[in-house]
Amino acid sequence: MRTRINAGWVVGFEHDQHHVLRDGVCVVENDHVAHVGKSYEGPVDTTIDAPGKLLTPGLITTHVHAGINAGEYVFLDRGRPEAEARNYLNWQAQVRGRPRYRENTRTAVLFGLGQCLRAGATTILEIGCNGDPPRFVELVEELGARVYTGPSYRNVVIYSHEDGRLDYDWDEERGTKGFKAAIEFAERYDESVDGRVRAVLCPGHTDTCTRQLLADTAREADAANLPVTIHAAINPVEMEHTLEMYRLTPIQLLAETGLLGTNVLLGHCVFVAGHSWSRYPDAPDLQLLGESRTTVSHSPLKYLHSGAQLESLRRYIQAGVNVTIGTDFAPGDVLAEMRCAMLQSRVADRSFLSGTPRDVFDAATVNAARAFGRDDLGRLAPGAKADLVIWDLQRTHYGAVHDPIKSLVDNGMGADAELVMVDGKIVVRDGELVTVNERELLAACQAEAEQSWADVPSWMWGGRDIEQIVPTAYPID
Repeated sequence: MRTRINAGWVVGFEHDQHHVLRDGVCVVENDHVAHVGKSYEGPVDTTIDAPGKLLTPGLITTHVHAGINAGEYVFLDRGRPEAEARNYLNWQAQVRGRPRYRENTRTAVLFGLGQCLRAGATTILEIGCNGDPPRFVELVEELGARVYTGPSYRNVVIYSHEDGRLDYDWDEERGTKGFKAAIEFAERYDESVDGRVRAVLCPGHTDTCTRQLLADTAREADAANLPVTIHAAINPVEMEHTLEMYRLTPIQLLAETGLLGTNVLLGHCVFVAGHSWSRYPDAPDLQLLGESRTTVSHSPLKYLHSGAQLESLRRYIQAGVNVTIGTDFAPGDVLAEMRCAMLQSRVADRSFLSGTPRDVFDAATVNAARAFGRDDLGRLAPGAKADLVIWDLQRTHYGAVHDPIKSLVDNGMGADAELVMVDGKIVVRDGELVTVNERELLAACQAEAEQSWADVPSWMWGGRDIEQIVPTAYPID
């Protein structure tokens, strides 16, 4: 099957960089790109015309936890002002012995991955498989996405006392058992679903895994040729913990245990030595990251909610760090995260020259592909996978377009993704998921969220309800 796509602009790839073709052509043959250029004279089976629209490689998000967005309301809990950007613990640290409401797996996975796919992310790094690996893989196949994933594991479970204090419960066996499950997942599912599911080792955090578990992960990743993702430098308290336990920053600890390198993606990595929230400026964290060519997955929206930011995107890039974009928070819109990353960098450096559309577009395409060791993702070139997006730039919020990449980053939104293709198959058409009824999915999401919020007092410290932990913007009668 050969498909010709004619677009107002086509983002091709040659000489190791993207380049934009005005009134270009891309030809897809089965699951790969066969041709990119200004013209094409060969035979085709079907043609897609997209005048005035932008054809790009599929975007890549490198940090997702598949689920509905109910927990993000709890994340904003005003009852934990001392959180220091640890607000995720507001829904992950229940009172011991009081489990939270568990979302329906189908709703959680299809919503969590579907919103990313719907917004132009054709490859998704998901952490944890929503706790149900076999069912997760089935749903990836149904949805049509390309997903890197694996079960999460750690030695520590964090609980809350009734008064909100946190309790770190260490268990050596817990980490060993979880690590074994992660290896078994890789052996069973890596390269399954026509190669669209790939395994990743997912240890939890630098301060929830023992030094031995981190080292074991590094060895297994090298032996099995697997990527690794771990939450690192995600809040100032984590740095205090690792300094107290090991006299090392989180980044230094990862370096010592072998968990820095081209196959390692660090989730967030905001609070490195020298960050304005850190009281320890002297460690060579960025130098270690740059020298090892480690990847950082930056999800700026989450940190804006916490009043924090990466300092700065330009500084990381100049240090040699491979920066990518994650969507840790709904709406799973990579474009929105790209724009936040660009603007945050300018604020951090107090310079409009810091953070460019090119920086963040590379972060969401070729940089992410590099982190997976792939030269067939994140680009449109002969032989690359046929993962692509047609963006409708003929909307009022774009206005006049001179540079389509700048327009996309400055003004675009995931809802502008008109057509999305993964492995040569259309998974979003006319702005709607092909394999999922979005209206039914949204209704299921709302129902699940209502149950989740109603359940909050049963596990939340202090027995508080959703209205107490996150008051509405205005009274609702």
